[in-house]
Amino acid sequence: MNKLIIPFILILNFICFAGANEKSQELKTVDYVDLNRITGTWYEIARISNFLEKNLVAVTATYTLFPNGDMELLNSGRKLALDGEIRIKKGKAWVIDKKTNAKLRASFI
Repeated sequence: MNKLIIPFILILNFICFAGANEKSQELKTVDYVDLNRITGTWYEIARISNFLEKNLVAVTATYTLFPNGDMELLNSGRKLALDGEIRIKKGKAWVIDKKTNAKLRASFI
């Protein structure tokens, strides 16, 4: 069985990095975003699966804008059911396109 692990890892790496060389098409954004209008709590109604929200339901994201333009993100949800344990991830975001405010970068480290 151990003889199969190394070839499996090599194949997996090839698959993961093969798509990395493709030039991705940049998504169109809106012309301008008023950051004050996105502050507050947003309620998730649908999602593309991601590691931050694995096994969570009733997910919310709360954005707080600071005077310097940075933002605090507070993502929360309940584990597996509406009466499940509350899980919270705290992060920060900052504008990467200051001309339009339409692109943010976020970090949950």
